[in-house]
Amino acid sequence: MAAATLHHSRLALQKEITTLQLKLLRVNSALAIKTQYASRLEYLLHERSERIDQLQSTVDQLRLQNRLRDQQIDHLSAMLAPK
Repeated sequence: MAAATLHHSRLALQKEITTLQLKLLRVNSALAIKTQYASRLEYLLHERSERIDQLQSTVDQLRLQNRLRDQQIDHLSAMLAPK
């Protein structure tokens, strides 16, 4: 009788081990997917930040050009204004 109980306990433990191994595989798989997703988001964020920096630089250059043109217009207007 003790041998049968011991055998049953071993089977129950083996079943529990198998169940836990499967759960661990599922969790590791989910973690890998989420890690890949997070890495992709980090990459996209980096790309977006670089694009924003490029656009900001373009805006700054255009503002400078506008300011210089305004100065040229003011200078030419002053030269053409009646005295």
